[in-house]
Amino acid sequence: MGTMSRRKGRAGENECRILLELELGIAIQRNWQEQAAHGGVDLIGLPGWAIEVKRAKNYSNAWFEQAVEQAGENTPVLLYRLDRGKWKAEIRGADVIPELSEETETVTMSLPAFCTIARERLMVGSYQIEGAMMGPGGGYRPQLALKIMLEKDEPITAEQIRKQTSCTDGRIFGSLMSRLFRQGLVSRTGTPRSQRGNKSANGVFQYKVTDAGREWLKKFG
Repeated sequence: MGTMSRRKGRAGENECRILLELELGIAIQRNWQEQAAHGGVDLIGLPGWAIEVKRAKNYSNAWFEQAVEQAGENTPVLLYRLDRGKWKAEIRGADVIPELSEETETVTMSLPAFCTIARERLMVGSYQIEGAMMGPGGGYRPQLALKIMLEKDEPITAEQIRKQTSCTDGRIFGSLMSRLFRQGLVSRTGTPRSQRGNKSANGVFQYKVTDAGREWLKKFG
């Protein structure tokens, strides 16, 4: 693999990492230490899933085969983006639709659609994570929040944004806005309530989309 391909691959892994963190509200990390030692999945942090990431010009059937080989006891998922395209997810149909018993049959979907499936797994079974984006309307919340801010075109509080979405949990939505700020997709002004004798630090900040946020929305909105 050439230097350009490796650089493209690392950039793709980082893009995916940020998208998954924004959608799911959990920490995702590049698995660079294991990759450097003896290969392995590309991203870690999403319980129950083995994530393989590809960023290239043309699709290859070998990608999903690699994802399956490295999955172990976890469910394999291939996240890929072709040049000038959007991120897609490929999983085994049998992993989401039991009637599809043939493991060779795969299903391809958008990345937000995959996050909806992953979120359902976080909500049930043994993979519950405190603070994960589990509330109503979670699938498109980062993109929707940015679009609402762009339409307003002036600083707006997290609560004002939340009321225009289907999210009913102000704490979870405030956490999302904090993550958008940490990723540099929005700017933030105001004083935390914790400095005013209130335990909650969300709601008094006002947010506005940054240039980086506008570019991100063009790519993934």
